[in-house]
Amino acid sequence: MDLESIKQGNFSSISGTWRRARDGSTLVFDNQGLTDQSLELSISIVDGNVIGSLKQNDSMTGGSIVVFLPAGVSHPYATNEAPDKSDQTKERIWSGNGIAYDDSDFYYKVGN
Repeated sequence: MDLESIKQGNFSSISGTWRRARDGSTLVFDNQGLTDQSLELSISIVDGNVIGSLKQNDSMTGGSIVVFLPAGVSHPYATNEAPDKSDQTKERIWSGNGIAYDDSDFYYKVGN
């Protein structure tokens, strides 16, 4: 997971299918970003972390936060009360609105 490239809009390091165990939802990336054209992903740098915002293109309301987490990196907003319980030996993507960091809340790469 090349965060510098993602910052520049190059998603080749994460291209493929990512699945979240909690609900089976998937995010599919190609070199340019999400392949689902109904979703809009905006990337920002917050406190040195690559953070995105994900929403439906036709939605007037807010969406969800997206955090790109290389292997070995803990979720930047984890706390003692809401620890990052993900498999930190793997690259993963977290997306949501709350602070639940159960392993099933994270997307893991499942295919190219």
